[in-house]
Amino acid sequence: MSQMPPPQPPYPQQPGYPPPGGYPPQGGGYPPQGPNYGGPAMAQPRGSNGWGLASLITGLVGFCVPFLGGLLAILFGFLGIGKARKVNSGMGLSIAGLLLGILSLGMYVLFGGTILAVIKGTEANRVAARQFITDLHSGNIAAAQADTDGSIPQDELQAMGQALKGFGSLNDVTTPVTVVQNNEAQLGGVIAFSSGQHGYEMKQVKSGDKWKVTHFRVPDANASRPTGGGGSGGGGTGGTSSGSSE
Repeated sequence: MSQMPPPQPPYPQQPGYPPPGGYPPQGGGYPPQGPNYGGPAMAQPRGSNGWGLASLITGLVGFCVPFLGGLLAILFGFLGIGKARKVNSGMGLSIAGLLLGILSLGMYVLFGGTILAVIKGTEANRVAARQFITDLHSGNIAAAQADTDGSIPQDELQAMGQALKGFGSLNDVTTPVTVVQNNEAQLGGVIAFSSGQHGYEMKQVKSGDKWKVTHFRVPDANASRPTGGGGSGGGGTGGTSSGSSE
């Protein structure tokens, strides 16, 4: 009687191979579907986000409108980011507007401080110019001469004062242009009279701790000067509103 070979033990399951039979595990082998498993049902409808667009626009405007545009861009940016998390839209616009708002604010803080320092540093020049023009217009020639470095003759100062009086009462003196280099300054501005506004130009030199006028001219006064009036400028630096040579 022949002997049957003893039964062999089952071989262990090798990793990485499906179980015998070639059938997928129970459940069909398909990943579960639904919002909690990353399937198609997870996609949410995209809504509108006006805050993101408003943040981007005000962020760009912030470079033209100091501070206000930047502040609005930052505010709208935060609102847009909050809404983007709910409606799945406008996140990029909101972040871009927020960054532009921060950048524009930083730029104006940096350059604004520099501008304020320049304005403060040239305040003495504008004060000296206003005082000189006021003294001339009021006919206080002695005080006006004290405002100069002595290079403008008294008769020329009198001619200047008469020319300024011809424009009416003095309302204001505005000096937006002040360029200071070492101990010399060049100024340009507008004198407001009762008859209207007239531009002026002036040069100053620093004497001690004060600024003294060396040249003053109102171009409109030159055109209105009577024939034969006025005198020559002292030392070639004293220009006059009555038409003397510079």
